[in-house]
Amino acid sequence: MASAITNRVVAYTIVTIGLYGGALIIFLKTSISPIVSNIFAVFVVGITIYMFSLLYLAFVKNSARNFWRLYVKILKTLRPKKYSPELDAEGEKSFTSYYTGFKKFRENPDF
Repeated sequence: MASAITNRVVAYTIVTIGLYGGALIIFLKTSISPIVSNIFAVFVVGITIYMFSLLYLAFVKNSARNFWRLYVKILKTLRPKKYSPELDAEGEKSFTSYYTGFKKFRENPDF
């Protein structure tokens, strides 16, 4: 699991760098339509938020609990019939395993 998590972080980092490079080229060209520039701006903001979320989950121990609590609040508000207490334990365990796997990889990269 640790290698899968690390693979995901590395892959998204490469994609993020590529997207930033493409966006920089788009923003520097004056002949590009404003619509295309705006779409790239939205992509850049979205991928930045996603990368910070992945890194936050990977490096901060209580991040899984924080994300899960936010998700449960949204779920209870938007779809109260879909919420169940069993879902709470499953979800928190799943998010926590992400941090645990990444921690193991940081401690022993040759795993």
